[in-house]
Amino acid sequence: MNTLINYRHYRSLQLRNAHILAGLDKVVLPALRGALLASILLLAYGVVSHTVEAGQTSADNRAAAKVVGQAGYIKSLETTLARCLSGGDNPISIGGEIWFCGATNSGIKTK
Repeated sequence: MNTLINYRHYRSLQLRNAHILAGLDKVVLPALRGALLASILLLAYGVVSHTVEAGQTSADNRAAAKVVGQAGYIKSLETTLARCLSGGDNPISIGGEIWFCGATNSGIKTK
């Protein structure tokens, strides 16, 4: 605190090198540089973490969309399989063509 009081006193005397005489270059300026460096590092950390979080959110959204798409595809496969495993000939459409499928009992017993 004496450094700032001495600086104010030397400035009131209108000395040109008041900051050097008071010792500001040895005490306050390094502290200000440290505070500036710390604030720059905190800002950089904030920017990087925000970027990483945004990338993770985007990846989560892509994965969720893929899961929803797969669920719809699996549901259509289940419907087709259920139709083919029912008795008799059942028409299904594959690639614009009609196919017949169905389950038939062979009469063979398994253990």
